Amino acid sequence: MAGFPGGRIELTSGVDAHHDRIRFAWRMVMADGTVPIQGIDCGRVDADGRLMEIIGFFGAQPPEV
Repeated sequence: MAGFPGGRIELTSGVDAHHDRIRFAWRMVMADGTVPIQGIDCGRVDADGRLMEIIGFFGAQPPEV
């Protein structure tokens, strides 16, 4: 997080799991409380639960159509 000194990542959802797939929402919070970025990550875990792949979507979720 070198581009965001003092920033920390907070989960904004629980971790949803289905077989070997996971997803969760997060946001970056700066020391002053601002949120410069948020997103959702989806991933795949192995049989031991170790993360094997992660795909990140940055920004707010798109509105329903």
